Amino acid sequence: MLVTRLTAGPFRSLERLELELPQGITSMVGPNGAGKTNTLEALYFALTGRSFRTADRRELIPHGTDLARAEADVETSEGAHHRLLGAVTRSEGRRHLLDGSPVDPALAARHRPRVAVFSPDLLALVKGPPAERRAHLDGLIAARWASRTDLRKHFGQALAQRNALVARVAAGRNPPGDLDPWDATVAAAMAARMLNIIAATLTPATTDRALSAASTAVHHANGAAAFCQKTATASWVWAR
Repeated sequence: MLVTRLTAGPFRSLERLELELPQGITSMVGPNGAGKTNTLEALYFALTGRSFRTADRRELIPHGTDLARAEADVETSEGAHHRLLGAVTRSEGRRHLLDGSPVDPALAARHRPRVAVFSPDLLALVKGPPAERRAHLDGLIAARWASRTDLRKHFGQALAQRNALVARVAAGRNPPGDLDPWDATVAAAMAARMLNIIAATLTPATTDRALSAASTAVHHANGAAAFCQKTATASWVWAR
């Protein structure tokens, strides 16, 4: 999925910007104050509806105007084309549109590239805790394969169930053997999650093999979860 064109203006110091973006790496070179960071911010704003520099979107509006806006044209790997528009006014607030219609963040994420910003003031993905990086990679999976958006949630649910059972075992309310199926479920859910992360970061030539392994892991994770659900239900009935 690629951004093929950026149009911005008015937007901070940018009165009118029209930028065609070919495939490959795009580098911007210029003196301080030329608008390089503002251009990156405009692209980020068009794709996400947010700024990576400020929580007050009114700061994007140039002095003497009432509006800031940026548009990004996106082409998917299947050849489909979409347009994302981010706009903010002093009176009406923010708007984020996909092909002319309001869009929520989850839907927008499925129609745009995954975005990461590295700036001197925003290096949480590098310097922050591992959870930041795992969340970013989970978002990458969701952006590439919408049907696998729930992998992170499934892992979290399995881990929470196992942790609750650990507490019951420690209190003597359940035998240690009850942990075995939940250990398998957590392991399978983690394997599915990690294999999909690997597949999401590979080149197209190697993605198919990784996706095959990931699909197998997802199948086993679902099977293990179903088994544990039945086991948990049976244990609850027996306990009553």
